[in-house]
Formats: sequence, structure tokens, C-alpha cells
Amino acid sequence: MGTTHPTPARGSKLTVSFGLVNVGVKYAPLISGEKRLAGKYLDPDTLGPVTQQYVNDKGEVVKPTTGYPHGDGFVVPNPEDVKALELERDSKLECQALVDPGTVNPVYLEKSYVVWPEKGQEAAYDLLCAVLQDSGRALVGTTVIRKSTKAVMLRFDGECLLAHVCAYDQHMAWNDYGLVAGARSSRPAPAQELVEMALRVFSALPETFDFSQVTDEYDTRLRAAIETLGAGGKIERPVEDAPLPVADLMEALKATVAAQATPKKKATRKKVAA
Repeated sequence: MGTTHPTPARGSKLTVSFGLVNVGVKYAPLISGEKRLAGKYLDPDTLGPVTQQYVNDKGEVVKPTTGYPHGDGFVVPNPEDVKALELERDSKLECQALVDPGTVNPVYLEKSYVVWPEKGQEAAYDLLCAVLQDSGRALVGTTVIRKSTKAVMLRFDGECLLAHVCAYDQHMAWNDYGLVAGARSSRPAPAQELVEMALRVFSALPETFDFSQVTDEYDTRLRAAIETLGAGGKIERPVEDAPLPVADLMEALKATVAAQATPKKKATRKKVAA
């Protein structure tokens, strides 16, 4: 008998379907629910809780209703009618394409999930992982998540099956994208000498990046400040960096290349008399 390995305690069910094959899996957000330290609204005198009120343009406290823009005003539908329009979650991912992941614009990848097999589905899950690994491809399909149809990309990263929920194309700020791209294309291209010098600078950079070394510095500062304040201390504001001057690009690049070429001095240890 095979060894039973533990699986994540949390997770939602999903059936991955391709052809007549159905693979039962579970998935959970790859990014944990742990968030930054957050403050709460309090009474400034008693530090007790306060309630939120909604005030109309006459200064009267009202219980709000939900209206939707229409023409020059709003319409207020029956909440039950709106709820009836929601899509029911069928927990089924219909695979519709096998794509090269490199052809999928990363801007569409909205949220990532880790995917593992339901009990008894290990063989089918492992087959799915093997196919994606050997082909170097990713499966794209649709399912209902949070009342709406969403596109999902399944890919194998070498160790685990991941699901990426994709954003809607119509929600992309393509107009802003076009404005930025158009402005860039209207400017003259950088001189080839500058490009080659910049490439020398970039080629000296490491070819790997350890994302685990990046932490939320603001949250760390905030938590430390709250601890200091709670202990009767005073929050010290960090010193702000001076604005960066507009430098001569070529001179800055040459100085960077020269600094990269200068060998760093090794620290020497002083001998201690016996």
C-alpha cells in the first residue's frame, strides 16, 4: 500500500473535465489570508466602538438601499430579483484549450490557487500533471466562481498543479495602455550606444531572484510602532529620502559599469597575539 500524505486542511471542490475524463480536485488560495495590521474606527474619547451611519443630502440618517446607474439617474430593483440572476456554482472546470503559457499575457492572471487531488483521484491528478509537464502546456477553461463565469488556467510548475483565475478583458484599462504605448512610440528611440551600455549594466545582475526575501516593510514598521506606542513610547518618523536628481544617462551608465568592474575588497582579520 502507498504512503498516505497529508493535504491542506482547507479547500473548495472542483471537477476538471477534459473529454470523458473527470478529475476531482480541491483548491485553495496560494496567497494566505494573513493581512497587514489594520486599524479600527473608535470613539476618540472612550476608545470604544462606534457604529456607522448613512446620511442623505439633507443631513438625515437613513437606511440605504441599492440602486444601479441608468441614464441620468438610478433604478432600484428588488434584491431578490437581483439574487435570482446570480449563477449557481457548478464546481466544474470545462477545459477548452491547451495553450503555451508563454502566450498568455500575465496581466490576465488575477489570483493563484494550489490544486491537489480529492481522495481516490490521485491517479487521474498525477496523469494530468504529467501531461502538462511533458507538453509544457497549460489547460484553459471556464467555471463559475463567486456567482460569475471566470476563465481559469491550469499549469504544472514542476512540482505542483496551480490554477490561475483570469481577469475579464473588458475590465482591462486598454485605453490607458494605448495612451502610454502611443506616447512611447512617438518619441525617438534611445541611441544604440545607450542601449548597449545599459545591457552591460543589466548583464551584471544575478539571473535568479529570491522572492522569499521580500517582506512587507510597512507592516513591520507599523507593528513595531504600535508596540512602542503601547509601551508608552513615541513613534519616530523615518527620514525621507531626498528627491532623485535628473542625471545624464550616459554618465550614470558609465559610472555604474565602472563600479561593477571594480573588485570589492575582502575583509581582513587582524591576528590576535597569543
